[in-house]
Amino acid sequence: MLVSGSLAAVTDSAGTELKLKESPRLWVSQETVHHLSDKLHTPYLQSQARRIIEDADWLVDIRPIAEGEGKAYQYGTRAIASHLQCLTAAWVLTHEAKYRAAAIRHMGNLMTWTHISCEARPTTPADTELPFCLSYGEHAADIG
Repeated sequence: MLVSGSLAAVTDSAGTELKLKESPRLWVSQETVHHLSDKLHTPYLQSQARRIIEDADWLVDIRPIAEGEGKAYQYGTRAIASHLQCLTAAWVLTHEAKYRAAAIRHMGNLMTWTHISCEARPTTPADTELPFCLSYGEHAADIG
């Protein structure tokens, strides 16, 4: 689900108006965002929330994963997905802008990649069309 919000008018290159929700367009409902901390009523859930915040604080300070850092693209794209999930959860828990900004920075980093397919390798030419892979679905769930 997306964080609900009022709609913002945006036009595409042809001038067609597109309706987009205001940022952040994250995959949690508005109800969850506003009441998540109320649901952290057990020591286990509270400790998990603290761990998410600790991990997110680390992610705020690190540089995004560069294309080709791993042996295969799948390692990098799955790590980015995990980073986005953590930063989103931290933002939902705290509403601190630094987590949203870091999530946008890490997500924007994907735009610098030539490929995000798990089928790609560092030697795969940029113009190679790869078959659909699970990475596309995973990123659709993480990015929206």
